[in-house]
Order: sequence, then C-alpha cells, then structure tokens
Amino acid sequence: MRGDDRVLEQIIKQLNKLADTIEVKDLTREDHVERELVMVKVGVSGRKRGEAVELADIFRAKVIDMGSDAMTIEATGSEGKLAAFIDMLRPFGIRELVRTGKIAIGRSPKRIEKGNEDDE
Repeated sequence: MRGDDRVLEQIIKQLNKLADTIEVKDLTREDHVERELVMVKVGVSGRKRGEAVELADIFRAKVIDMGSDAMTIEATGSEGKLAAFIDMLRPFGIRELVRTGKIAIGRSPKRIEKGNEDDE
C-alpha cells in the first residue's frame, strides 16, 4: 500500500480487525521483496494458442488451464511486469482477470560467512 504514515496506520488498523489476519507489518522502511499474482483467461485457438504459450514463456508465466477455445495463464512478479504482461495479452481477448495486489515479505538477514569471528 502507498500513503503517508496516517493512511498506513489506518490500513493496518483495518486489516488487524479481520479475523484471518495473524500479523500486519509495515515493511516500507525495511529491505523486502514484493510480488503480485495474476491469473488471466484469454481466448485462443489454433495458431494463437502457440503464440500465447510463447508469450507466457517470455514472462516466465505458467499455463494452468487449457480449454478448446481458451487458456488460463498464471504470472507473478512486480506491478510493472504484470501490467506489461496483461497489455501483451489484450490482443488475444481477455475473458477474465484476477489479481492479488502486492504482497511482501522481509528479506532474510545476510548469511554469516564461514570463518567469520562472530561464528565462534
């Protein structure tokens, strides 16, 4: 989410009210990794099917369902990558699209190298 401290505080309060929320953590000032997930159902048949599969490969996406006239493709990545992927799929005819929005997790601490004095 984006916003000033007051907006972020309000979002955190609202999320903490949800029954299934275990923990909400503000990662804006921490080193973290962000991703989104999108699933897109596109109309494809014949030659277009191969083109859609090639496009999925370019974006490191996966075909997760295939029908006679449509396929569903799953992709993860940054907001910009997914926006570009969706734009490239538009000529095939997007039938359905679902998107998670950003999820994030803090980066792991740096590994301690063997032989480091702190190991002892």
